[in-house]
Amino acid sequence: MILNFVQFEYLIVNLVVILPTLVITFFHPKNNVGTKLSNIFVAILVSALIFLAWDIYATFSNHWQFNKQFLIGFEFLGLPFEEFMFFFTVPFSCLFVWNEFRSFKNWSDFILRLKGD
Repeated sequence: MILNFVQFEYLIVNLVVILPTLVITFFHPKNNVGTKLSNIFVAILVSALIFLAWDIYATFSNHWQFNKQFLIGFEFLGLPFEEFMFFFTVPFSCLFVWNEFRSFKNWSDFILRLKGD
């Protein structure tokens, strides 16, 4: 039996975006994003609600649509699960990367952080 991974593509994109970020957020000792999670969640939730409202409107008015071939099939308010996930995974990862780069004084700090020093 051959598995068809095509229907998982959008889900896989979301997982590829969020999993490395979550691992570093919770397990890297020098990372401080975990201490700000409630603030981050509120900020992401507010922006997600705005963009999800637009997404729902655009989908219902046939401005755009989602190709069901690349989706797992679970929908809510006309949007696929993966679309809801997108509005949380991408902003969280972007905030994480921004926070990390903001903590470097120069590129040598960046190299030292990569080495674990």
